[in-house]
Amino acid sequence: MNCSGIQEIIIGEHCHIPRNCFRNCGTIKQIIINDWVEFDEKAFVHCTIQSIKSPHNVLNGKIPYWMSIIASKNNIECSTIEYTRYDRMCYGSNVPTQCSQLGNRVFNSCNNSLIILPATITKIGAQCFNHCKHLKEIRFNKILEDKIDAPPTITKVPF
Repeated sequence: MNCSGIQEIIIGEHCHIPRNCFRNCGTIKQIIINDWVEFDEKAFVHCTIQSIKSPHNVLNGKIPYWMSIIASKNNIECSTIEYTRYDRMCYGSNVPTQCSQLGNRVFNSCNNSLIILPATITKIGAQCFNHCKHLKEIRFNKILEDKIDAPPTITKVPF
């Protein structure tokens, strides 16, 4: 997208921002969100966002973990935080307890032998553990037992 010079984005109510929508828009510094919004992974990746604001101080809808960090600095509460593959590349394989969802392909092709998911995770995206050749064990909340699609060689240990 050619977005040179755009410094602020105002998002209306009930919006879905698709993947790569504002990718590489390096001049965007602030996002103002009016109400419910859902961001796909990488919607604002490679942007220099410094501020996320909402008149209600709550973001309803799904937001990537990296964006929730910016929102929390502005005292904005996020209702649903998703840990994405981009988040894993930036912050590592330890999923923060603020997250309630794992996005699609988060651990795809990872080198981990063990993954421990926090009890806050209630939803796991498609192909989350595909091509994890070294993965031997996943520890997770019992609620997720039927939701984890892992190769049969992996031991799933609910806690």
